[in-house]
Amino acid sequence: MLWMLCHGLAAVKLIRHLLCTFPSCASIGEALLMTSGLVLYFGDFLAFTIAKKLIHVDLVSISYGITRTETGIIVQGLLLGLLLFPMVFRSILHIYQISLRMRDAQQRKMVLFFVTLVYFMVVAVPSWMQFVHDFHQHPFLWVLTFVFSEPLKRLSLCVYWLLLIAVSVSRFYDISRSSKVERILLRKYYHLMAVFMFLPAVVLQPKFLDLAFGVALAVFVTLEIIRVNPPLLCQYVT
Repeated sequence: MLWMLCHGLAAVKLIRHLLCTFPSCASIGEALLMTSGLVLYFGDFLAFTIAKKLIHVDLVSISYGITRTETGIIVQGLLLGLLLFPMVFRSILHIYQISLRMRDAQQRKMVLFFVTLVYFMVVAVPSWMQFVHDFHQHPFLWVLTFVFSEPLKRLSLCVYWLLLIAVSVSRFYDISRSSKVERILLRKYYHLMAVFMFLPAVVLQPKFLDLAFGVALAVFVTLEIIRVNPPLLCQYVT
């Protein structure tokens, strides 16, 4: 009961903060969906981590009504690690703010950013993955082993996705420049592209689709973290 109360309070607090900070970026329904998902994801992360020391992992999976898979743990660790990274980096900047006031502060700040990001994603996040699940090897090595266990199917899917994205982006860019096409129709074209992307993987490789989609989302979040750090990194990205 107390857990559900904390879950609800966190969701209400987060949606109020989101609507006040970004009033024109999302509707109430979109903000509610996003905040509920984030609170649920972080709550599951916290509960699963705490329960690892208190009760058996299999009992936790049964109580949640789900089965913990290696791909699910890797995707959850990547995404939550990236969402927590800005807060960690901000704390590190606060600690080293005196040394960063020097003349070469921009370069030092950039180096500190990438070193912290690499350490966070290569050491800290995989450590949590191995804490909650016995991988018998580094999780990133497990990903490579998983991909190359069926190289023909999985690498072929990757090539198919890249070709589809390249063709679709070039085609949709030309369509978007035309004022004759309504925006609602342009969004429908992207929906159609998503169907063509996901349908073969859902039928042939659903487990690989989970991993690939999670990694793609993690790459997108990483690029967004880099993009929104002016003036430090934008000059090197744009």
